[in-house]
Amino acid sequence: MTKPSPNATQHSRESAGRWLAMIHRCAHGFMRGRLGGHGLGPGQFRFLTSLYARDGMTQEELAAAAEMDKGAASRSLRKLESEGFIERTPDEADRRHNRVRLTAKGRAIEPLIWKARKEWSDALFQGFSGEDRREALRLLERMAGNALAASSAARAERDGEAPLAPSKGE
Repeated sequence: MTKPSPNATQHSRESAGRWLAMIHRCAHGFMRGRLGGHGLGPGQFRFLTSLYARDGMTQEELAAAAEMDKGAASRSLRKLESEGFIERTPDEADRRHNRVRLTAKGRAIEPLIWKARKEWSDALFQGFSGEDRREALRLLERMAGNALAASSAARAERDGEAPLAPSKGE
């Protein structure tokens, strides 16, 4: 068996992506534990929280709010609809769009979702001072902005939309 490269080992420990991925996986497991018995998957409650803020959003608006592609959002919404948490109806002004509204069941689970989110947040910040917590959130928000910009630029480059770097002669 070969030994791992010292560079690979060091890089792994210093990789923000590694730690963010671990937190993401743990968050899914936590939410599955708290909400799975109610028919909710970890990728679905984010749609409900968006609807708690503004019921009647279109599928496209929900996909954008969740930062998901339309296909993945549609699959999650279909599951929420089959479980009775939401209903989708054609938009009266533009029948090409569906409006998504909470059902009584979707409204009834709201306190459980907020409770689970608070418990998860409390678990993440256990042992942090108030100042450390605020700083961590500030840095994570900044990282998220950087991630969105980098992801958008990479997609644009892949799709041939990014401006090319000027040639050396310019």
